[in-house]
Parts: sequence; C-alpha cells; structure tokens
Amino acid sequence: MTVLYENTRQNQRRLTHYRDRVEHACAVDSYQNVEALWSAVHHTGAVREGVDAVVPVLETGVVPAAVLGRLLGARALAPQVALRCRDKAVQKACWDAAGVPTARHLVVPDATAVPGALAALTERAGLRAPFVVKPTAGYGTVNTFVVDRAVDLEPAVAAVTALHPELARLLIEERNSGDEWVLDGLVRDGVISWIMVSRFLIPLVECDEHRPFMKLSLPPAGYPDLYESATAFARRALDALELRDGVFHFELFGDPDRWVAGELAARPGGQLVAALLAEMLGVDVWECAVKAVTGDAMTPPRGPSKNVLGYIALPIAPGRTNHVAAADLAALPGVVALDMTVAPGELMPDTRENSSARIGGLIIEAADQQECARVLARAEQIVARLNGARSPRRN
Repeated sequence: MTVLYENTRQNQRRLTHYRDRVEHACAVDSYQNVEALWSAVHHTGAVREGVDAVVPVLETGVVPAAVLGRLLGARALAPQVALRCRDKAVQKACWDAAGVPTARHLVVPDATAVPGALAALTERAGLRAPFVVKPTAGYGTVNTFVVDRAVDLEPAVAAVTALHPELARLLIEERNSGDEWVLDGLVRDGVISWIMVSRFLIPLVECDEHRPFMKLSLPPAGYPDLYESATAFARRALDALELRDGVFHFELFGDPDRWVAGELAARPGGQLVAALLAEMLGVDVWECAVKAVTGDAMTPPRGPSKNVLGYIALPIAPGRTNHVAAADLAALPGVVALDMTVAPGELMPDTRENSSARIGGLIIEAADQQECARVLARAEQIVARLNGARSPRRN
C-alpha cells in the first residue's frame, strides 16, 4: 500500500498508526493537484512495482484519484463519474435529464464579470428567491449562503467574491423546502447493498455556532416504508450519475412521498458517520470505500440496531477558549461515542461558515426520536453553559 498525504499534523498522527502496513508514503502539496499525485507515485517507486487501485478518502480527492487511476491503468472510479459526483451543477444536469427531482439552478461562470446582472440572470432562468449560493464543487457548506430576496443577491455575492475572488464561478439554486435528510450507503454492481437514513433537525445551511448540526439516524426495522422509499429514490439518483460501485453520502429534501435530490458525494460522510454506521448497521464504511474499488470481498454486516441514534456537532464559540471536557458529557444517557477535537484550554477556531466546525462530536442512543432529540438538546445546553455562549436560537 502507498499513501499520498497532505503534510498536516493531523495526517502525520494518522499515518503513525499504519506505518507497519504501508510500503510507501509520500507528502503532496494538495490532493487536488494531479501532477503532484502522479509524480509522487513515481518518486516512491510505486509505478515500477505496479499500481492496482487508486482510492480517495476525502471529497477533494475524488476526481484527482479517478484521473490518476486512468493515467496508471489502475482500478478507480471513472473520471466522468467522479465529476458527476463532485460538481453540483454537472450532477443536477444529469438528474434533470433523468427526471430525478432537484432544485432549479444556474451557473454563473464569473460573477465578477457581470456586475449588476445577477438578478436578471436568475429571472431569465426562471429562478425565484430564496436562493442558495455555493461553489460548484465545494464541501461542508464552506462559502455557502442563503439569499432570501432577489434584490439582495448582487451585494451578497459581491461581498463574498471580494474576500474570495477564486469563488467567482458560482452555483445559484432555489432553496429547497421541507425536512433535510441524508442517506449513507454502499452500491455494488449497481445494487444498493445497505443504506442508513438520517434526518437533520436543522437544515445544514442554517447551522452555525448558535444552531449546531444535529441529526437522527433511524433503524431500518422501525421505519420499513421510509427505507423502501429512500432506497428506491437513491437508486434512481445513482443510476443517473452512473455510480455503480462505491460508498455514497446523499443529501435530499422533502418526505417519502416527494423527495428532492440535493447533493450526492462518492465517499464516506464526514464527522462521526463511520461510528453511526458501525452502531446502526454493523458495517465499516472505510473498508467498504476501499473494497468497492479494489473488488475484494467485504466483511458481512452485523445485524442492524433497533434504536434511534442521535448525533450533534458540539458547537464552537469562535475565538474563545474551550472549557468543555469529555467528562462533562460522558454521563448523558445513552452515550455511544464521544470524540473531542478541541481540548480544554485550546482556542476555538473562527469557522462559522462551515457546518463541520465543532469542538467535538457526540453520538447517543435512545428508544425513539423524541428522547434522542431531548438528550442532544441537553448536550447543547451543557456546552453553551460551560463555554459562555449565548442562548441557542430556535425557530
């Protein structure tokens, strides 16, 4: 096995645990730089020995890994499929062509080149506010924002592109209504092997330090009709993108009678999704992500849980010192997993535009959705009290 990694402190720590299983390792300047990846496998000698498969484990590496696989003649996701699972506008065009419901949208190739014209462009495309504006290939809601009125679109975009001129190409879409859901699953040979259905308590685009990211993962046995409907819709969405082998993380809106596709990524979900899947379905999503590419047999899943699982991204108070320790939350009822990413005494980062910004993640287990949501709210209150955050905002 050869590992190519961006040279961060976190990646160095991760690699330490796998050194005895890695033949070659090489730092690269960016996962998005195919030239850096391609030259690295030459520098390590992996090309001489032969490369069998190329597997990405992060969103930004999905397309570069596919291109590298094609260059090396190795097993990998096809580049055209990888692009459909990365670029949101290309993805939505495929869904539109296949009759899969998704938000109406347009791509502005360079918002800085058409000052004053954005409202007219959206009107010509038949779009109506409120809008969600985002990079065409972003992740984690970074630089994603809502514009409630058409008249506010131009100044909102101008403010963002002034700070981030590299974001001049933008996707503008109508905001979806209804509940937001996420499906984490595995597809092999075009057949969905397993899937987990989760519902967000707050839409991702509304999450910030006052409204933390929370979701409930529902057991298949307790919600058979929901799982049947969600699986059928996921199959249509996957078929339209021609993703036949791989794990996926699929955000959608609405309800079982009227789903609307949001975004689909060809990689494992972030934060503690791996722990949720292990607890709910008894699967190792990282094993599945690798073996779906290599073609190796997978470990059979354990029987599914019968309980509801809840997850909260423990909220930050940007610029303040964290005073929350694992022990402050461990006594909550039903704690399954607790992962602190900001230690007590450390400064919390100012990353409010990113839904994954957190001091840690907490998973709890309960008999029903109501109890699960109650405990998550209690965890939020503990963090707010200890870190001196303002009272959580609620609808």
